[in-house]
Amino acid sequence: MSTTITITAGPAASIASNSPITQSAPAGTAVASPPSVIVRDASGNPVAGVEVTFATGVNSGTVNPTTPIATGGDGIATVTSWTLSPTAGPNTLTATPSPSTISGSPVLFTATGTPAAPSSSQSSVSAPATPITASNGTSVSTITATVRDGFGNAVGGATVTLASLDPGTSFTQPSGTTGTNGQIAGTLSATVAGTKSVTATVNSTVTVDGTATVTVDPAAPATLSFSGQPSNATTGNAIAPPVVVTAQDEFGNPTPAFVGAIALSITPGTGTVLARLDGTNPLNAVGGVATFSDLSINLPSTVVPYRLDAASGSVTGATSSAFDVTGLPLP
Repeated sequence: MSTTITITAGPAASIASNSPITQSAPAGTAVASPPSVIVRDASGNPVAGVEVTFATGVNSGTVNPTTPIATGGDGIATVTSWTLSPTAGPNTLTATPSPSTISGSPVLFTATGTPAAPSSSQSSVSAPATPITASNGTSVSTITATVRDGFGNAVGGATVTLASLDPGTSFTQPSGTTGTNGQIAGTLSATVAGTKSVTATVNSTVTVDGTATVTVDPAAPATLSFSGQPSNATTGNAIAPPVVVTAQDEFGNPTPAFVGAIALSITPGTGTVLARLDGTNPLNAVGGVATFSDLSINLPSTVVPYRLDAASGSVTGATSSAFDVTGLPLP
């Protein structure tokens, strides 16, 4: 005759973790291993029916369920999920049995919320409102790209590429890696004046919403240019359309701030040495432009066509294209 002996676990004596106590997951998501604990008696046997309450710490997300979970026949109580705070950083969760005097109580779980994937709408690219001057790199605007995930957490270690389709632009550090603050900075310079738009692309796949805008002003006046060349004319009659001279910086950008006097003269060696250039001359530039609307020459060109020289102080002058004057000589 055989006898069956049933061993019954004694009262709960200790509680310990039954899952990893330290994990990490993207902020705002659930950890991969739901926290669980095991309750044993003094002999190490699992104890069933012990209620365990899991509770999150401050800024530590949410746990499901929040009501007590009774240990099963294996002595284990496991939460359904622990979703971390949307703010990247440390999270804590405690498991407290009833009674709370059981050895090992409470069991502490920690998890680090890491930034999630970069978000195009939460990320940004910006530049100061202050204009820069056209240059080969001596005048620059600092472009700052800030990479964040969908919860607004800074994303470090992301590769950002800055670009502009506008003419004449160049960058220092057009591509680089964000720091722990999610930011990277580069500088833009441009030889062509105007408004420049800068885009930022993260990890070659995420295009940041919006653009940075940089205003590039012309550099100092450096040269003159005939933006309206002289046309053929007859003696004593105004050269039409008007002759127009524009002040430009060293890169060929018009310089609207220039208001200096611009003088025209017949280039020596063209037309005839006795020719006279009549009309309102010199003229003060308006918005960097001088428009000569009443110029005339008293003698026809003979063997060599006429050309005009434009001069203004220390600004480099210019010579016009050739043109002819026909008709009878005038006094």
